[in-house]
Amino acid sequence: MGDLVKLKQPGSLGVEGQKVWDHLTENIPNGILHPVDSFVLFSICQWWEIWLFWVKDTDDPYPHRAYRATCMAGMAYKHLMNAAKDFGLTPDLPHVRGFATTYEKIGKAFGETARAIGFWRRQGAPIIPRGKNDLAEIDDGELSTCNRNQWLQEQATITRPLYAVLVDGS
Repeated sequence: MGDLVKLKQPGSLGVEGQKVWDHLTENIPNGILHPVDSFVLFSICQWWEIWLFWVKDTDDPYPHRAYRATCMAGMAYKHLMNAAKDFGLTPDLPHVRGFATTYEKIGKAFGETARAIGFWRRQGAPIIPRGKNDLAEIDDGELSTCNRNQWLQEQATITRPLYAVLVDGS
């Protein structure tokens, strides 16, 4: 089964990443893991910090900056969720149901900004401006919760060099 050792943080983290590390390690029985698990936990903390860095700029008044931040936040979110699943957490998002008539209300239901919802609409999501929008139809569509981040990653052509550094380390 492998040796269990006291959990050792494999690198340094920023303030927010350290908060996640401390919170998760406090909730591990006896504070022990297999050594390889500490790297997965560390990656969760790093992706959390990266996601926080980009998500704050998704409402930037300059569209090109907001677009780039949305793409990068989507990629960081995808990697954060994958790392969390590798660690044994199950961060599957619930399906969104109900109706909404404004971009703000749709955004609130999906945890996104009104600007992001407008962007989804321009990309073909079934959203009717100022109309009665079935959130289940939007959730089950091409930009649904499970496909949003993959779609954002495919659209992020302007951020490929940074993405390669984050993912491949090259």
